[in-house]
Amino acid sequence: MTAFAHRSLLLPRGQRPYSASGWADGLAGASRGRPQYPGLLSGYQFRPPWNVAGVDYRVGVPEGQVLTDWRTAPAINPGWVSPAGLIYLNAPTILFQNIDFSLGGGAALYNPNSAGYATSITLVNCNFNAPVWGQSGYPLLDQNNANITIMNCTFDALPFLGTGWNAFLATSGSITLLYNWFKNCPDQILQSNIIPVSGRTTTAKYNLYDDMNLTGGAHRNYLQLDSNNVTMGYDVEFNTTYQSRGCDGNGGEGFQIYSNGTGVVLTNPILSNNTMIARLGSGLSRPGRPSMSALVHGNATGGGTTISGTGQNNHNYFDISGATSAFYIGTVTPAQGWSSSGNIDMNTGAAITPA
Repeated sequence: MTAFAHRSLLLPRGQRPYSASGWADGLAGASRGRPQYPGLLSGYQFRPPWNVAGVDYRVGVPEGQVLTDWRTAPAINPGWVSPAGLIYLNAPTILFQNIDFSLGGGAALYNPNSAGYATSITLVNCNFNAPVWGQSGYPLLDQNNANITIMNCTFDALPFLGTGWNAFLATSGSITLLYNWFKNCPDQILQSNIIPVSGRTTTAKYNLYDDMNLTGGAHRNYLQLDSNNVTMGYDVEFNTTYQSRGCDGNGGEGFQIYSNGTGVVLTNPILSNNTMIARLGSGLSRPGRPSMSALVHGNATGGGTTISGTGQNNHNYFDISGATSAFYIGTVTPAQGWSSSGNIDMNTGAAITPA
């Protein structure tokens, strides 16, 4: 399969629908290769009835995919690259396919808020793993409200945990994440700092979030929104999150479905059909300690985020043996605008109702 064929994942054909939600589960559009954790759910009496990302199919860079060194990739203008390995995205439309950004000390992508820089960014089959991710501190920093699609990419910070990085992705516009493998992130996977321009969306489907570095003092999140006075969409479905590292007292809060700012409106947000696992810490990283606090944290009473329409929180499957709770208390409730059904504890089969 060619790199261009993988672009069809945005609108896969013949994908099997999952009848409980009406959404496809991602199998038909998955990249080639073995799944990362084929035995991850084998010990559960109750597991999701759909095909699970990273368990039943592979995500991230396809197995066997040949990647080009970013220093010789034709799509990258040498004039865009700073001495520190920061690649300025100095073109309206950016498409990077089959590129390894980890080589030669690594590179980062930077899209300044300035005329002439990218308004559309697409990354397909790319690998990111670098000790110093440029002057920005992120593999990708967008400040120009670009529409971003990241698909079949792998991000791994394992050799460099504890170096002060913040997030893998920091964006200010709409972003779509499909079939990616995020592992060993030092903080947030996505820090969405959206400036006050409404109509943006955050879409995350069929991704594997794998053992973030939950050892710092702050709350860690897979997706975090930090904005003021915007109306936006939020669609998070069929992802897998797996945490086994123990953490310190603050822990992590998984998917954050509210803004740290004020005046934010989420239009009919969706948080459904995700598989979320938090186990007690193992190995050298705080063994026996919880790996998360709440796996989902919605907006609390008096917070800066409201919901327009109805939030859908359905058919998520949880292992909370290493977490305080599946849902942060009082934040994903009918009073906050959420409709919830079919959320299941994989260890007991019991329904989990947000309190």
